[in-house]
Amino acid sequence: MARGKGAYERYLRKRRRDERLAAGREAEVLAARLQAHLGPEQWAMIEAKWEARPDLYLPDQRRDFLIGEATRLGMLDLAPLPALGG
Repeated sequence: MARGKGAYERYLRKRRRDERLAAGREAEVLAARLQAHLGPEQWAMIEAKWEARPDLYLPDQRRDFLIGEATRLGMLDLAPLPALGG
């Protein structure tokens, strides 16, 4: 017997929520790692760039932004592997 359409939609909402929660945790970890390795002025510059982008507000967008900044700074090894799909 097939499940109703509502069950699949609930599954997709839960999956998206779980992915955003995981992305938020990954962003927090990456932010802490970057902050520990950067000077206060460099970290302030990254935070200013983030604040200047009001179109980026979701946890997965912050994670991707921080991965981009880590890549730009040559610190990609600080990024957690799940954030990179590994």
